[in-house]
Amino acid sequence: MIRLVLLRILESYFKHRWLYLLPTVALSIVGAVYLTVREPEYLAKGVVFVQKESLLAELTSVRDVGFSFNTPAQDIATELTDLMQTDAFIRAIVQKTDLEANMDDGPTAVEETIDTARKSIWAVPLGRNQIFIGATFDDPQVAYQLVNATIENFIQWKINSDRVESETALGFFQELLNTYKTSLEATREELKNYLIAHPEPARGERPDLELLEIARLQSELQVAGTRYSNVLDSVESARLALAQVQSNANQTYIVIDQPVIPVKPEVSRRDLALELAIFMAVGVVLSAIGIGGSALLDRSFLFPVDVVNLTGLPILASFPQVRPSKEVKPRKNKASNGEKASLLSTQPASPAPSSNGNTDVDAVSPQKSGETSEV
Repeated sequence: MIRLVLLRILESYFKHRWLYLLPTVALSIVGAVYLTVREPEYLAKGVVFVQKESLLAELTSVRDVGFSFNTPAQDIATELTDLMQTDAFIRAIVQKTDLEANMDDGPTAVEETIDTARKSIWAVPLGRNQIFIGATFDDPQVAYQLVNATIENFIQWKINSDRVESETALGFFQELLNTYKTSLEATREELKNYLIAHPEPARGERPDLELLEIARLQSELQVAGTRYSNVLDSVESARLALAQVQSNANQTYIVIDQPVIPVKPEVSRRDLALELAIFMAVGVVLSAIGIGGSALLDRSFLFPVDVVNLTGLPILASFPQVRPSKEVKPRKNKASNGEKASLLSTQPASPAPSSNGNTDVDAVSPQKSGETSEV
């Protein structure tokens, strides 16, 4: 069965091979024309150095980065890539570029502009502590603005994120501090009132019940004091973290290579070859679909094996298909005078008429081999 399928496919291809090659050739030409006439793209790039923990954060111990198997560059590149999937972050980037003029053309234009900006920017780790941020666009000025705005907005986003986190922690610990302070004062007041109500006797010792109650109140006072002291330390840490957010961000993220406006377009032979190969691959797929469809729809008997497989009948005889040869017409050549004379000399002479009007056949008849002529 596989042999029959292969034979029918080959027969379908060679029957109209130039027609089936047309999609591949046409799409290759279209791809070459597209790569020739399309607008060039400009690449702007910048490199940011990332530290796992700045010196200020290490000295103050207010920021726990935790343990990770990834490098700092990988963590920040992943965080930036995830952040670029949000419309709010991309909208903040577009706001600092010339693309902002397109945002007044309606909701459709806003969505298209945000998608275009998102597809034009990317970030990848470059070593252990460096991040490569790039953007491609048909306008070099816009490409530069996209990279510059991405770096600035990401650093500002980290500052705002740390500030909000510190402010939230400060508010939480401040409220908890007020609660623990109230509890501490209440416990201290309760112990004071109990001691006033049960003064120490002038002689002897206090009863066991009073000693146990005083011990309980002192224990509660100690616990409340410890909780208040711990929360007070947390409040101080949150205030310190809030105060050093800006400085910590400036030390953690350092722009090594500032983005510049590209002068010439970025041309990659690998990308050009890949795009041309895509056009050619589509053409090959269309040609294959045409060949397969033709072989599938053609139900005629093309080979003797078709008769056996489709009807189950044996083949008794087969006649080869022979094309009739073209008849070759004889060439008519004009003979020269010398050739005509030689032809006349080789022809036998016409019989002379006799006196009675009859032709003397014996005189002019050719002699047979082995016979003699009579006079």
